[in-house]
Amino acid sequence: MAAMIRLELLKLRRTSLLWVGVASGMLAILVSFYLAAADRMTQYTVAIFMGNIVSNNQSSLFPFVAVLTVGRMMEWERTSHTLRGILTVPVSFPALLASKLEAGVLLTMGYSLLQWVLGVGCCLVLHLPGVEAGALLRDLLVLAASNLCVYIAVLPVAALSAQFAGGYAAGTVFAVFYGFCSIFVEGGAFSALYPICSGTVLLGLGNSVPALPQRLCALLSLGAMLAVGVILTVTARDRQTRRKPSARPQKARGRRR
Repeated sequence: MAAMIRLELLKLRRTSLLWVGVASGMLAILVSFYLAAADRMTQYTVAIFMGNIVSNNQSSLFPFVAVLTVGRMMEWERTSHTLRGILTVPVSFPALLASKLEAGVLLTMGYSLLQWVLGVGCCLVLHLPGVEAGALLRDLLVLAASNLCVYIAVLPVAALSAQFAGGYAAGTVFAVFYGFCSIFVEGGAFSALYPICSGTVLLGLGNSVPALPQRLCALLSLGAMLAVGVILTVTARDRQTRRKPSARPQKARGRRR
């Protein structure tokens, strides 16, 4: 499995998906940078700046990137006609999908590290208070854990949409809507039950410290998404619609004279 994950990461070097992730990560940074530079009413700190990055990620950017990356990785196997060749080797479709999803976990960690580096650079440019080694390390861990929770929340979407030919498009659109709805749920009574917001509740990133029952609900919500994602991966199969061979028109036989 480790060799398959490494191979999936090497395949990404020939694609533009990595640049899509970099662009979305920079967009989250730019939005936070704009808020910190334009809002004169709030005394911004490094913690608030990094919190804005987490919020921008979970709202729509990272769900979109996660589902698009996994879906396109599987779609390229179909369009390049390598999927049938891979499945003839002793590699099952569930194992192939699992390797792509696990590669997505490593990409999530790299995505988080890139955002942290860019975020720290912006904090230094803005001269925000709170630039300390211990606080910055905590921000890195929180950012990585938050992105990982969002990845688990969209795992069933990625695992299901990758099984269909062209399904990544519908899955990506749903992921954007799925993440956008978290804006209205976050901070409310059902934020612990909404999977995208569960990471925020579990990590205690809101304005108030969540109670133990809320954190248990958030943990159960993410656990349910992880379980559904694993089940969809284990039972996965290539659901590419096969065209039925068209019936050949019969030639009209003329009368013999």
